[in-house]
Amino acid sequence: MEKYNTLLFITLILLTFGVKSENKQLNIENGQDQLPNDPLMLPNDIISYHQYHLNNRANGLSIDYPATWEYAQGHALIGMVDLKIRVDHPDLTGNLRFHLSNPNLLVTGEQYQYWDHGSWVLGVLAPSTNNSEGLAGVCQNCSVIVQGGDLLDPEGFSNLMRAGVQAVNMSFGYPTNMANCPAEGLASSELCDVLDELHERDIMLASAAANRMSNSDPIYQEHFPANHPNVIAVGGVTEAFEFWDDCSEPPLLDDYTCGSYASDFQELVAPAKHILTAATADINGTESKCLYLTHYWQDPDYDICSGTSFSTPQVVGLIGILRSIYPQMKSDDVRTLLQKTAQSPHDHWTQEWGHGMINPLASVTAVLGTVNGFQQMNRVKPVFVIKSTKYESGPFDTLYSASPQVITAALLGDLYGLDLGYQSLQVGLTLSDYQIPATDTHPNAAFHILSTHNNPDTDQGELIKLYRLTKYVFGDDPIFDLAYITEPYLSDFTDSGYDLDAMEGYIYPACPEDMEECIKPAYTECLYARNVDVDYDDWALITESQLNQPPYENHTLSFNDDECLGYVYTSVDSDDDGLIDGYEAMIGTDLNTSDSDSDGRSDGQEMLIPIDGFFSDPMVFDDLIYESGFQTENN
Repeated sequence: MEKYNTLLFITLILLTFGVKSENKQLNIENGQDQLPNDPLMLPNDIISYHQYHLNNRANGLSIDYPATWEYAQGHALIGMVDLKIRVDHPDLTGNLRFHLSNPNLLVTGEQYQYWDHGSWVLGVLAPSTNNSEGLAGVCQNCSVIVQGGDLLDPEGFSNLMRAGVQAVNMSFGYPTNMANCPAEGLASSELCDVLDELHERDIMLASAAANRMSNSDPIYQEHFPANHPNVIAVGGVTEAFEFWDDCSEPPLLDDYTCGSYASDFQELVAPAKHILTAATADINGTESKCLYLTHYWQDPDYDICSGTSFSTPQVVGLIGILRSIYPQMKSDDVRTLLQKTAQSPHDHWTQEWGHGMINPLASVTAVLGTVNGFQQMNRVKPVFVIKSTKYESGPFDTLYSASPQVITAALLGDLYGLDLGYQSLQVGLTLSDYQIPATDTHPNAAFHILSTHNNPDTDQGELIKLYRLTKYVFGDDPIFDLAYITEPYLSDFTDSGYDLDAMEGYIYPACPEDMEECIKPAYTECLYARNVDVDYDDWALITESQLNQPPYENHTLSFNDDECLGYVYTSVDSDDDGLIDGYEAMIGTDLNTSDSDSDGRSDGQEMLIPIDGFFSDPMVFDDLIYESGFQTENN
């Protein structure tokens, strides 16, 4: 560890310093209804700086998260390979999943360590958002797991993989003479194998391009793991949306971080200079620790930092939003979409800009898609169901998730390090056109839920969040159970020993008994939570028509007297086009034909299979499929 720490401070290129900057006024034209109430997001009369990277326009380019959040706020499960996080920070606890993280990285102010780089990164990716405190995060509801310490230890990556994360943030970079794959230098063959396996499981990876420290550092230099083919290399731009290169200016210190590296592997860029984020004060509360010296920020819990460690979580946070909307979209398609929606002063790829700066609004609206020319505000996604078969007399577990990566970990026998013999449960609809990553399993969708907070039935009120929780008790007779509940009853489970893993998505609110004019959406049923009537727990989510089906014959203990938690779509596809009837009713396609616009592609193909990262319109004949050169039987 001593050798590692020396290498870390001498050669590991991480975010370091920040300086005071002039205020930039946000130009908010959209998104007012979904703006978080976090006070440091917007400039005001009290603070001297704000999170410009969330909303800014310069040089003909823009980032507009307020408008993006109108469409989707994100709730994916994200992994970080990083260093320490201060867990008593007022803004860093809400989305951090302690029970799945490396406990050695979770420290308090009393256990102060200078290099709590994880605090800085989490403060950009997913701090506790909309809590009237501090910062807003790129992905507002993303659950975050931190592993690492030794950043190239394959075990940290493996732990994230076993937890079923959908993307991994790596805000670090090693010169290629120190680490690389195939295994060279500090990288091990085990690490290289794990990076390949993460890709096989369709887990997205992004890494910092790394930071220049002086004008003597050549600007064109590749770093590991950003140069790995399965990793998105993220460079940095300034507040003015110019490539970040201040290394010719007089530095504050000899080792002042002054710019972003460029290389043949550069893929995307995002703001990296003067990013307001979470930081740790020293024990007397007078000094901020994004610098080695007293800084200019007046609040010891926040600081202004610079480096590609901060541009990377902006990309990963956006990936989290996209994977929340459409978790089955393959990582290669997500990368293509991010590249094609990126914005750049160049009309071609460059070593500095890569494909360009992220465009959250364009990429999110592209994934949501259009139907009959109208921008969609929501998607319907399947909730897969599998069941453990390890023990003949329990404990069994019924697992539901909209995340393919969670199902992959369970089917491959390493979810949370446990092999419980999960297999598909024959409930709902078998998705014959979709295969769980790294397996040969065509999963069953027990039911379908919604991807964003926008209620397609605007008269019915706000959608309800659906959560996944875990109870795991070690010992000779281990207890393991995954449970699921909606937001109003979350504490009923956390108070009884369950830990919140992640948010799965949204469901419709149930009609109140005293509201006669309330009508449940077409093709939906009530969702119930039930437990088994034996000594161990096995909570299951069961729709109204499934209550008496054989797989649930032992699930007789109801939650809250079988209260309807809300409405979900039944998994029925009458015209066998890949879209369930409820999804078709929501977007207006023809439930009686598989190809509403008669263009040779089924409605499901047009909504579920992207072409060059984009989806075609199932109600418009001459659209993206022809613009992209896709040939159908009709032409």
